[in-house]
Amino acid sequence: MRNSKGRFVKGYLPETAFKIGHISTRKGIILSEETKKKISESKKGSTPWNKNKKGLIPEPWNKLQISDEERELRKKQQKQKEYQKHKEKYKKYKNEYYQKNRIHYLQKNAEWQLNNQQKVFQIKLNHLKKCGFPFKLDPSAYGFAIMEWSKIIKSRDSHTCQNCSSPAQISHHIIHKSKYPALSLNINNGIALCKKCHNEVHGWKLAQA
Repeated sequence: MRNSKGRFVKGYLPETAFKIGHISTRKGIILSEETKKKISESKKGSTPWNKNKKGLIPEPWNKLQISDEERELRKKQQKQKEYQKHKEKYKKYKNEYYQKNRIHYLQKNAEWQLNNQQKVFQIKLNHLKKCGFPFKLDPSAYGFAIMEWSKIIKSRDSHTCQNCSSPAQISHHIIHKSKYPALSLNINNGIALCKKCHNEVHGWKLAQA
């Protein structure tokens, strides 16, 4: 429909246009066997447009552009995003599982360490590399530095636990060295503790019970 200036009127729909809820005039019509036979014979010899085709597009547009390694990387990134999104939920579930199955967990962990000593060594080596990086020290030099740091802390605190006054066996980092490696050799970032208090600080009290 057009207005006096010859332009189409906005919102106008012709009677032949599809409308929501519109019922086709051919709905419910039953074709006779003769009509069905005529339709079938008229289509004989013609090739369907979608024969030997999978979907509207034979090949995904990005299948040849993405390698298998990149696809795996994207899956890994997607899993990381999902973990970050529900990080607190996963941590809560992990803590609950550990509290309920701590004995089984510790046994399995001990078995795994015994059967994978090379991996355990590599994990510890990577940890020393990470912590020694701010000081430009290799793992062996950093390990020696930590031993000296531990001796200084215990000597400063008179080999006494600063929490319960019992004999101290461990020098504890107040700010964990795994989170802030640059403070791992700072004398002011250490405190002497006994094993029991050290386990409580790290939340290992139930595991030792």
